Amino acid sequence: MRDMNTITIDISQVSVQLADLLSMIANGETVLLIEDGKPVAQLIPAEESIEPRILGLHEGKIWIADDFDAPLPEGYWEGPIEPAA
Repeated sequence: MRDMNTITIDISQVSVQLADLLSMIANGETVLLIEDGKPVAQLIPAEESIEPRILGLHEGKIWIADDFDAPLPEGYWEGPIEPAA
């Protein structure tokens, strides 16, 4: 089934038609995968990065504490200790 640029296909047919589906997706189509008449996933064309990343662009903008990987204090995962009533 087609709706504008969307192709709807039952997941049981995906492996049989995978090459054709990938070709359609590469040409801008969207594929909606359904199971028992309900949508379960959507395959869309991958977008290429518009601008390349620049190494070191934000150098010096963040810091990491010297003890960031130090062991946590004893009892950390047990939560706060409730005072005796």
